[in-house]
Amino acid sequence: MSNDNIRKSVDILNIMTSVCSNCKETIKGAGNFKKHKKACLKNFIECGNNQCDTMFKSRKTNRFCSQNCFITAFRRGECEVANRVVSYRTLCFEFHQYKCICCKEDNILDVHHYDNDRENNTPENLIPMCPTHHRYIHNKNFKEEYNNIVENYLKEWRKK
Repeated sequence: MSNDNIRKSVDILNIMTSVCSNCKETIKGAGNFKKHKKACLKNFIECGNNQCDTMFKSRKTNRFCSQNCFITAFRRGECEVANRVVSYRTLCFEFHQYKCICCKEDNILDVHHYDNDRENNTPENLIPMCPTHHRYIHNKNFKEEYNNIVENYLKEWRKK
């Protein structure tokens, strides 16, 4: 094989090889590149920072391409954390005392969702309990007894 033939075959390979702009993977063949591009774009999302045009590989919790983009967006008030979306635990202890309603434990506390709906984060639904009593309330043998304690607590709490 002559040097000219080798160069032509190398040139043909270079023409058929493309690099994905999202994942930087080298793809051989025009048809393969089109298929890859469609599949690859599904896994990439835009950065949550409005001033950043970066596309990055999506994970469950990441909405920003980097920590710097998150901090920039946070300082400008462009993300949920900046708009004070608080956890249900923080919300619970803003309205209830930091102690178990059953035993008055104040070192380690769980938050029980009274209606068992983890999406309902109203203060009436969030009950501070120690881990032991929280386990009791989810146990079928003790559920009724501890539900009565919670109901009595809520009656008193609503009066305040």
